[in-house]
Amino acid sequence: MTQNPGQRASTVRADQVIIRRVRVVTPGTPVQGPDIPLAPGYTVSIRQRRHPSTRTGYVAFSRNAIRDTATRTELGNNDAINGLKLDNFKEAWFDATASNTDFEITGIT
Repeated sequence: MTQNPGQRASTVRADQVIIRRVRVVTPGTPVQGPDIPLAPGYTVSIRQRRHPSTRTGYVAFSRNAIRDTATRTELGNNDAINGLKLDNFKEAWFDATASNTDFEITGIT
């Protein structure tokens, strides 16, 4: 394939991919995902961003579940949960063991 300078090999339309960052500022204080409704057909991935230190992040799907070790998922640097079917990013809740722990939530059609 020949490309012109500045041309991308493939282009993703803005309505096909939605990416947002969620930051847990204070450990022990759950953070709800952003209020972004998703049309049917979106698959969601949640990834803990890489940090210079070891951090443990938590993801669950209710405010109560994020506090319970039996109902939340534990993530380390660059770990991900893939293939989720959510109606809205706000269904996801986040917490962490360290301040300023970042997560990336992505919806792809």
